[in-house]
Amino acid sequence: MIFQRNSLLLRGPVLSAAFLAFVPGAVAQSIAISGHVTDASGAPIRDANVDVTSAATNAVVSVHTNGEGYFLLPPLNAGKYTLRATAPTFAPYTVSDLTLEVGSSRSVDISLKAASEAQSVEVTATAPELVTDHPDRGNVIESQFVQNTPLNVRNPLQLVNFAQGVTAYNSQSGNNEQSQAYTNTFRINGAKLATTESLLDGAANTTTYDYNAAAAVPQVDSIQEFKVLTTAYAPEWGRTSGGIVTFATRSGSNQFHGSVFEYLRNSLLDANGYNANAAGTAKPHFQRNQFGYALGGPIILPHLYNGRERTFFFSTFEGLRQSQAGSYLGTVPTALERKGDFSQTTDSNGTLITMYDPRTTRLDPTAPAGTTRYIRTPFAGNVIPQNYLNATGLAILGNYPLPNRAGQGYSSTNNFFSNATTSSNQNNVNLRVDHRISDRHSIYGRFNWFQRNNNYPDPFGNHFSPEPGNQRLPGYNMMLDHMFILNSRLVFEHHILYAHQESNRVPASLGFDPGTLGFNSNVTAGLTSTTFPTVTATRISSMGATGGLEKDYGTTWQYAASLTQLLGRHSLKYGFDFRHFSVGLNIAQLVTVTAAGNYTGGPNPQAAVGTSGSGAADLLLGAATVSSGYAPSFVASHPYFAGFAQDEFHITPALTLTYGLRYNLELPDLEAKNQYVYLDLTSASPLNNQVSSLGTLTGGPGFTGTNGNGRRLQNTQHFNFDPRVGFAYRAGERTVVRGGFGIFHAPPVDLANSSIGYAAVTTSNPTLADGVTPQFNLTNPFPNGLTQPSGNSLGLNTNLGQNITGSERQQHISYYEQWSLDVQRQLPGNLVLTAGYAANNGLHLYQPVNFNQLSDSNLSLGSNLLATVANPFYGVITDKTSILSQATVQRGQLLRPHPQFLNMTATTGVGASNYNAFQVSLERRFSQGFSLLAAYTFSKMFDNVGDYFTTAQFQDNNCPSCDRSISSQDLTHVLRISGQYELPMGHGKPFLSHGVMSQVLGGFTVGSFYTFDSGLPVTVSSPNFCNCFGGGTSMRPTVTGISTAVPGGRKMTNGSLYFNPTAFTTTAPYTFGNAPRYLAGVRAPGTNNFDMLASRRFQLHDAMALDFKVEFFNAFNRVQFAGPNTSIASTSFGQIFLTQSNLPREIQASLRFNF
Repeated sequence: MIFQRNSLLLRGPVLSAAFLAFVPGAVAQSIAISGHVTDASGAPIRDANVDVTSAATNAVVSVHTNGEGYFLLPPLNAGKYTLRATAPTFAPYTVSDLTLEVGSSRSVDISLKAASEAQSVEVTATAPELVTDHPDRGNVIESQFVQNTPLNVRNPLQLVNFAQGVTAYNSQSGNNEQSQAYTNTFRINGAKLATTESLLDGAANTTTYDYNAAAAVPQVDSIQEFKVLTTAYAPEWGRTSGGIVTFATRSGSNQFHGSVFEYLRNSLLDANGYNANAAGTAKPHFQRNQFGYALGGPIILPHLYNGRERTFFFSTFEGLRQSQAGSYLGTVPTALERKGDFSQTTDSNGTLITMYDPRTTRLDPTAPAGTTRYIRTPFAGNVIPQNYLNATGLAILGNYPLPNRAGQGYSSTNNFFSNATTSSNQNNVNLRVDHRISDRHSIYGRFNWFQRNNNYPDPFGNHFSPEPGNQRLPGYNMMLDHMFILNSRLVFEHHILYAHQESNRVPASLGFDPGTLGFNSNVTAGLTSTTFPTVTATRISSMGATGGLEKDYGTTWQYAASLTQLLGRHSLKYGFDFRHFSVGLNIAQLVTVTAAGNYTGGPNPQAAVGTSGSGAADLLLGAATVSSGYAPSFVASHPYFAGFAQDEFHITPALTLTYGLRYNLELPDLEAKNQYVYLDLTSASPLNNQVSSLGTLTGGPGFTGTNGNGRRLQNTQHFNFDPRVGFAYRAGERTVVRGGFGIFHAPPVDLANSSIGYAAVTTSNPTLADGVTPQFNLTNPFPNGLTQPSGNSLGLNTNLGQNITGSERQQHISYYEQWSLDVQRQLPGNLVLTAGYAANNGLHLYQPVNFNQLSDSNLSLGSNLLATVANPFYGVITDKTSILSQATVQRGQLLRPHPQFLNMTATTGVGASNYNAFQVSLERRFSQGFSLLAAYTFSKMFDNVGDYFTTAQFQDNNCPSCDRSISSQDLTHVLRISGQYELPMGHGKPFLSHGVMSQVLGGFTVGSFYTFDSGLPVTVSSPNFCNCFGGGTSMRPTVTGISTAVPGGRKMTNGSLYFNPTAFTTTAPYTFGNAPRYLAGVRAPGTNNFDMLASRRFQLHDAMALDFKVEFFNAFNRVQFAGPNTSIASTSFGQIFLTQSNLPREIQASLRFNF
């Protein structure tokens, strides 16, 4: 009988005895075959010969059983094999069609018959679904499934979302169209995103940049198969919250095989969106072409080298070319407005927008006694005199395009439209070469490279459009692997890897000199690159780059090795894993110009009427705010060391115990120039010599590499042990019970950089002392030059009176406790039913925390907190932009733990989560033209923190546990069903296998993927009336005791109630709301989606075929609406507006020639 085992490739070095206790481990990718050889009575057979032959390459590997009758073959690639066992006086035993899958191993129990009873015994292997001797949990996604599942953009990482226990962060999880940041946003069995280990052929494929993003995305045709391990108990798995995504790439064979293909998506085939239909808006043009080839076989150099059965290659290429019409609608200044003539500038009703002359700003003589109020006079005729016009303002407005359409109503609003095209080009190259040096040595090398270029539209047609700039996103993953079979009981494997990814962004106006607009040279003195300024002005659209020149990257080097040893009934494995991570962050500072229209508003400039003022008019007068300065670049790195020892103990042929220990040590970042900053919350402030009335002041920015501080950003956490234990018990031939427990240390959060002290942005002061009369200093906004970065020279006095951020000084690495219990049952028809319980506790989860919030006990002071009192920092803190530079200050500020600062925020590990799930699946591997994978999960999850993408803080930073509620990622019910069926007609099928009807009716395949979930809980928010000086950004209302259910039932109509708003009331001042962080009883509309495909194979020859396939995404064009309005401050609180949140139906067609 043949069973599957979810153990993994046997890697490892011959290590000295001193290291064997905790040798850090290489994560395995290849597949091992192990088993037990006995005679008819069950007695073990010693020194029986067991060999396995690859169906693809004819390569043969042989071993002998040990004294207990156990054998262990060296690691093998995924694919089909034939296994043969022989021993003197016994009949040969052969197993054909033995399939090995990625991330799994197979256990083969062999009972040899005496030669006198039989000449030979031959069996055919069954589908390898039943997991008999390993506790790991997961789903194997076969190559047949990968190739025949509806897959938009053809990104294999999106297939991870299909696995049981996996929930995506959003619809972009796995997608790298716009950024690599979404390539590791999977939540597996209740873990947080960016904590999953992603492997390519057993080697690391993540960097620390962009939330532990994948460095390279393999091309679909280069993948043999992949596995999602939702709970990986073997200690060889690490740097994860428990989930592993492992891809195995394809290798060549003795025969040349390949294909050429093209996939096409065009808006002509797509449905229009729900809201676009309602508005009568036509579909924008869209076209995508994906094309390429896949080719594999032996390496043959005529007359020089014949690599059959020895050296093989497999290579793929895929190109993507995509274009999409934009739909930019904006407002540009009219020809008259550019000259200062606003006589025709009206709102949509025809009411004149009055421009007031800021030079006439004066005290209002009609103001009540004791009241300071100003007044202005309108420009005559609503026209700015020519001698008032500022050359720089004129130059800026002159770069806007002219209107090309009528405005809205009588106004010039939305008087410009452009359908400028957005385009994307991507190339993806994969190459793998395998070489068998001898029966004991084999090596392979792999190269993966992709590059995506996203070209943003230029609606203005002059390179000054408000766009972030074109993107170039390259990624690499290169590795070399060597396996050495020392003897039949000892295997050593090791690899070296280089993985790298980048994010490069080039503004379209790069190189533009703002000096040509008339700006003084001081404006650009601190810039490392120049662009057209980013202009934001009221009543007209913005202009200029929205992001600076960017070159960010993440790099990973890895050397990993392992040693596998068969010792009696024990399969021992030891290993180590060394990685070096580096990250570079470099985004250039921009010049920004802001004109809010407040200098031409009136008549009261402090409370201007809505039909007055314009940012365009302010610019023409030279009355605007300018920012510029210095932005540092960072290069940081850190090492990771890990080691493990594990044992698979075959207690009996039916019971296997897996146990072991992993140790992880991941040092904090070290920045090349010591530019990283942490929060120092305990050191005495230098201000104590000047301010004594507040007690002992403490805290401020801490700088690495100074004053005896180490160069690393944090103090290292050393106690990172991961014990693991699990079992698998075979209760008869068709039932297996598995369970386990493990601790998993996740990757540390990417703390990136806090640039306090090393960045310096100078913002101009556009007004005189009265705050309302402009200085008209647009051309020369920084007469005294830019503020210079102080670096670490001011120490704890850096940024006094301002908000400061940093990391906490002590490293806290998140870890997860996982446990599970499963029962698997082999059913008729090659079906396997699995039912089980999985649980997960997350500890030290990351969340931003403000350490300078007022103590909750001080809220009893009520309005006295807002009373102004004498400021003891007056004359000490001299930064005029700080409230602490004024003579008086609110009492609450002085009661803060560190009153010399405002908010003091650090990302710290104070979160916790709990996940419990019942999971059941029914699976059939592809055979006889049919495959099926159905999975249902019923789960409940609680936590007090969100994901890494979430920047919201605790409502009350003094009480993190008060935020515990149903989790934002809780999905109570999740159902996924996928299947593929080849109609039984045509070439090689049971019916109509020959003749004309075979060609007409044969070769059809249908497939589908259905997903349903019950929707995510919503959160309700309330205005921040706590006046708690540093309270979180996620304030909540107070519950009234009334049910959230809508009286009379919910109706899905536009503007109808989705939940009862009277269930909540606005939280009173000086208190915190008691509504749960997320509402378990109110959930946004869930997913109910059906994708499908239909394909037809035309058999041209025994070795040639043409496949035509059509894929339908959201095949029934079902609309999923966004959630309700959840802000109690809104008049539509509790209402839902029918805004489509999913994509309408899209259709993709492809043609592939196989040979």
